[in-house]
Amino acid sequence: MFIAKGLTKDYATRVLDAVDIEFAPGEIHALLGSNGAGKSTLCKIMAGLSVPSSGAMNFHGQIFNPRSKKEAEQAGIQIVQQELNLVPNLDVAHSLYLSRLPNRFGWIDRRKLYADARKLLDAFDLQAVSPRSLVHELGVGQRQMLEIASNLDRNCRLLILDEPTAALSIRETERLFEKLLEAKGCGVAMVYVSHRLEEVCKIADRVSILCNGKRVITCSIEEIDQKQMVELMTAVSTPVEENQTGRSPSKSSGSPALRVRGIQLRPDGKGIEFGVRRGEVVGLAGLVGAGRSRLLRQIYGVECGECGEIAIGEKPYRPLLRSAAEAVELGMGMLGEDRKGDGLLLEGSICDNIVLSNLSRSAWRENKRELAIRNGVGVYRTKNALKVSDGYRKRLHIQCQDVTQRIDTLSGGNQQKAIFAKWLYRDVRILLLDEPTRGIDVSSRHMIYGLLEEWCSTGGAILVASSDLEELMTIADRILVMSNGEVAAEYDANHYSQREMTRSMFEGYCSRVIVR
Repeated sequence: MFIAKGLTKDYATRVLDAVDIEFAPGEIHALLGSNGAGKSTLCKIMAGLSVPSSGAMNFHGQIFNPRSKKEAEQAGIQIVQQELNLVPNLDVAHSLYLSRLPNRFGWIDRRKLYADARKLLDAFDLQAVSPRSLVHELGVGQRQMLEIASNLDRNCRLLILDEPTAALSIRETERLFEKLLEAKGCGVAMVYVSHRLEEVCKIADRVSILCNGKRVITCSIEEIDQKQMVELMTAVSTPVEENQTGRSPSKSSGSPALRVRGIQLRPDGKGIEFGVRRGEVVGLAGLVGAGRSRLLRQIYGVECGECGEIAIGEKPYRPLLRSAAEAVELGMGMLGEDRKGDGLLLEGSICDNIVLSNLSRSAWRENKRELAIRNGVGVYRTKNALKVSDGYRKRLHIQCQDVTQRIDTLSGGNQQKAIFAKWLYRDVRILLLDEPTRGIDVSSRHMIYGLLEEWCSTGGAILVASSDLEELMTIADRILVMSNGEVAAEYDANHYSQREMTRSMFEGYCSRVIVR
């Protein structure tokens, strides 16, 4: 039995507020709540990934106060997070048994290693996966199943699953449920975090709902239906008063900047259709896995969509783009969710990163020749590059010694400013933003808000995805709420309601059929 009393966690604000909760052996306990409710924080505290500000935990009659993930695992608590922890360049067998490699006389027993891996893969219906395959060669669903298999195969007394089926097919989900029920029969306690309410009703024994860091209710699954779950997840008064935001309704009557139609994120889903005008900020809201990032990546051409069209400006519709380079040539820039992986040349200087998007010959033709980074025959002009990037350093208040400093030595907020500088210099007119203020300080956040206002005032158009609904209500003229791969609702600044938008986020997860 796991028992928590008064668990509280404070960062800049209180994210977990005196939560009392219990998880019993041999039960699947669903943990529900909207974005920011405190679910992930509670799970990280249980798994030793975070230390509570106050409160106490007891696990099987012993005081439980893990200071690391390793301590929690030694006690029998395993966690499968949304961000998988597999090592991409290892083969499947070594990834499965990395911390417990079989050995003989101090040498790895590879015959036993691959035999054990084959047996475990077969048990999880992964016959098509070779134990010798490299992890990065597998699909996302296969990697998810691989991590779940690895955790269930250990000394597991309590298993925490955070959105385990987000990347799984229907068959993989069914197989996962079979394995969870087997583990339940062996006395394993399971915490099942999911937005997919149909799955919760199918697999869970009890449900606990969090809202604004507080536990609202714990009850048997037979005592609550999906509609009541959604009501309780939005029942506690929200920090932002209804229809009271920092954003004035858009007065933009600009011409179309970007139009999208027919993009399908689910095989049987409705085609997504919307537009963004010049001078307008349109927000994309939704729960984890709702499809916000996938939509942006398909618009930008870095993820291939099976169907759909886009139109830039007044031009006619055309098929989806096939590369980011094509998007940039059409006047579109993107700041991705993973700025280090997708947006920065980490080994380069601040200067290198700012001028990176303006090195093509077409960019040279578009710029005044005296400001171009390359001349007509392609020679790089270091003096011009330093002059231009230093101008953006001053304009955006990038804190550094000088623009020759490596960008990986900067704070997250200053790295984000450098990416904005890159697109300002390129003078793109459409900007796609995915979690633009995640992990940065308050002052940098407000600087970015100011940049967005300035961008729009000069006729730019912005499409921004964020899990922070309050942020979207502050900066966006309209908000599209996504749910299970579709646009469930649209709100303008005159009709913002945090409670109603949160309810809309769950619409696609309350249906009878859930399609991956």
